[in-house]
Amino acid sequence: QIRPEEVSDFYLSNLKNAVHWTVKLVQIDLLCDHAISHPASAFHTAMHLSNLLSVSEHRPVRQYAGLRLLEVCGLLTVSQINEITIDLLRELESGQDQISRFIPPYLGQIICMLPEKELLEAVELLENLLQGDSVRPARTALFTLGEILNATVGHPTLPRRVLGAVM
Repeated sequence: QIRPEEVSDFYLSNLKNAVHWTVKLVQIDLLCDHAISHPASAFHTAMHLSNLLSVSEHRPVRQYAGLRLLEVCGLLTVSQINEITIDLLRELESGQDQISRFIPPYLGQIICMLPEKELLEAVELLENLLQGDSVRPARTALFTLGEILNATVGHPTLPRRVLGAVM
């Protein structure tokens, strides 16, 4: 267990370049364990993990933040998951490859946690990226749609809708 004052220290420490990436992995575990035992903090932890997924300079930190984000999303409300989804979709829109290339595997799975209405809204936003003028956001949107397809294989209508976005 971590003390409440340590939680904010870990949030700040994880964003500093001077902190070794292995320390950040341990702090991610501690923050996630804290979120599990204190569900009221889960959304703040999820936002932090989303931020690490987007901006960390170290691939292992990004990947681990993404994996743990998937776990923490299980503690969130639909509106909170939707907010995380929108934030990550905005990162894809940026077209900055160093930011957006690590997001699709996790974003696709997070989108699949949403009810069908919100899921289809996210698919529509990805469709808009596909139809835009820039290749980079279109590429990451396509990758994200592929992850959604992987996660919805048994669903009766969603794969067809996602494929419609691609065609």
